[in-house]
Amino acid sequence: MCFTLGTLYLRTSHYDKATEIFQKFIHYYPLSFKISFAYYKLGKAFYEQKLYLKAIDAFNKALFYSVSKEEKERIFSDIAEAYSKVGLWKKAVEYEEKRILLAGKEKVSVKLIKYSLQSGDLSSAKKLLSLFLKNTSKQGILEVLNFVNSLYSMGEREFAFNVYQKIKEHVTPQDNKEWIFALYKMADFQRKRKNIESAIDKYQKILKLTSEGYEDTSIREKVLLNLADLYYQTQKYQKASSIYLQLIKEYPKSDYLSWCLYQIANSLRHSHLLPEAQKFYTTLEEKFPQSFWTKLSKALL
Repeated sequence: MCFTLGTLYLRTSHYDKATEIFQKFIHYYPLSFKISFAYYKLGKAFYEQKLYLKAIDAFNKALFYSVSKEEKERIFSDIAEAYSKVGLWKKAVEYEEKRILLAGKEKVSVKLIKYSLQSGDLSSAKKLLSLFLKNTSKQGILEVLNFVNSLYSMGEREFAFNVYQKIKEHVTPQDNKEWIFALYKMADFQRKRKNIESAIDKYQKILKLTSEGYEDTSIREKVLLNLADLYYQTQKYQKASSIYLQLIKEYPKSDYLSWCLYQIANSLRHSHLLPEAQKFYTTLEEKFPQSFWTKLSKALL
């Protein structure tokens, strides 16, 4: 009865009452065949209260009394997750590795990649990610895309780009926004490597997938800006001015407005449309009199 009541409290989110019940059960019935479950459920109650170190202690005691392989696997997983909550990532890695070794079904898991990445062990994270991608499904690819994006942001651009190249045939951009972000990183990588046509192609694909009103406005805004800049750099001034105008229309409060006005005027000037260029230089001066681009534009006139 006592054990059942504690389980009921746990299920109904009365974690403090569940804690009290399981502690009493452990105190009065230390030789019960349910002692492992009692320690485990006590650990879960502590975990839900964010008392992670106490949860780890209870889980380890549950591990000591547990007999089945399935129980041990579950406890190893929960200990790893509790360690991750307190930032002890190497301990999280240790217990997730124990779970994987015990299970014997896999060599790597999404959680193991996550813990390795968070621990700062980028070398291990990359090896684990490469191994995971060799033996995973499309859904598995989607699960780890954010890790690839994180590695890119942490400076591992070459590695991330190579991963993107390997998996792009297996994932459609509609699958989730992580893939759209990955496309953006691929385009950004190509842009910085001066592979202009390839970068333009990817930016155009992103624009088609993130039509006006797309939820992550920052991505679309940056894509419009980078695409317009690339067109300008390659002297495709008509296309450049068109994209700059599109950015102004979609994002009237953008931080890039003064730059866009300046570049539209420059594009028109390079196209020998001086009266039209003058109109945009004038608009730039009226709206942003103190802007660096306004001062620079005066030197061009």
